Amino acid sequence: KLNSDISFDAEMDRMIIVFDADIFEEKVKDFDEVVAFGENNNILGISNPAFELFLLLHYKDAYEKYIKPNEKEIISNEKVGNQRYIRNLFTQVSGINPKEK
Repeated sequence: KLNSDISFDAEMDRMIIVFDADIFEEKVKDFDEVVAFGENNNILGISNPAFELFLLLHYKDAYEKYIKPNEKEIISNEKVGNQRYIRNLFTQVSGINPKEK
């Protein structure tokens, strides 16, 4: 949808779809068909298994503040309580539970 408040150059800019595959895959009928369509049209990014890492990268200085200091824990992504490490880290930084609707 075109929005005059957002500068979008159709010649230069691209819209893409990024989704958390572990959630999306379970809820969407014809998941493989959706993925094939997105890949064929270069509009798809699948963040699996760490969508929260993708979200965390949008915060200012995220690499220096959160990712580099926790690199080993992020790579191993072990459970912390009932959540994986990266989900727990994202929730601490953002105050948002990324798995809620």
